[in-house]
Amino acid sequence: QPPGGGCVVHGVWTACARKRMWARKPARRSMTLLLPDHWELRSLAVVAAAVALLVGCGAGMLRWSARKHRRMVARLRCEHFEAAQAAEGRAARAKASHQGKEVSRSYKRRGSAPAPALQAHAATSTSMATATASATGSVPDHHANGNCLVSPPRYLPPPESMSKVLSIREMLEVRDGGFSWQQASALLDTGNSHCTIIDDGFAMRHALYSPSGDRQFGQAERWTTLHGVVPGVSSNAPVVTIQLRIRGHTFTIPCAISALGSQDVLVGVDVLSQLFAAGFRIESMS
Repeated sequence: QPPGGGCVVHGVWTACARKRMWARKPARRSMTLLLPDHWELRSLAVVAAAVALLVGCGAGMLRWSARKHRRMVARLRCEHFEAAQAAEGRAARAKASHQGKEVSRSYKRRGSAPAPALQAHAATSTSMATATASATGSVPDHHANGNCLVSPPRYLPPPESMSKVLSIREMLEVRDGGFSWQQASALLDTGNSHCTIIDDGFAMRHALYSPSGDRQFGQAERWTTLHGVVPGVSSNAPVVTIQLRIRGHTFTIPCAISALGSQDVLVGVDVLSQLFAAGFRIESMS
């Protein structure tokens, strides 16, 4: 309250105060006019709160990524829209895992029965092994509790004969012109050091040799001279390649074609030497 308390004095006092106020610097005058002292702290508090709110919203928007959004949408879809399909998928995965554990246990336990799928595979492999054995003449191995996974179908050499003793007269097999095996009687001649001889009637009967030359196969590959028991007696004979099988051993050798009479094949040293190397022997009294 200005001294005096009169209206005139009050007006003069107010005019002087305004004059002093306008005489100050512009920055101070504007602050004095626009932001009174009791408003400054409140304004600063409001500005600080607004800045903090903006910073928080920006940080939240940065944390929100498209990957998190896709994950959340997929989870909500599985929980609310695909519950039945998700349950079926979990059941199928659990069943497959259980079957895999059962197969592992069956492999670890010796002598246990394999899984149904393995049994079907074993039956198929066994039939394939039987067909292969019939085609190749080998015997499949069915050891190891009949498990074909342990002994897969493969080529096996012919089984060794129980007896290694050969007789002078043997029965062997000759592959004919139709690629089939034919039984033939043979005489093992250790004195025949030239080559194995096949009877001409047997050779023509099974299309091994055609003397007329009217066939493409069965022609003489070359000619050789055969010497008989009588000194000075010899004859020319055609030579063809023949496949023989005796006691499970197969030989592909050139053979001469000549008349033998009582025997179909006269086995020479070219075959006997290989049989002797395999452990066979000829008994003198056989």
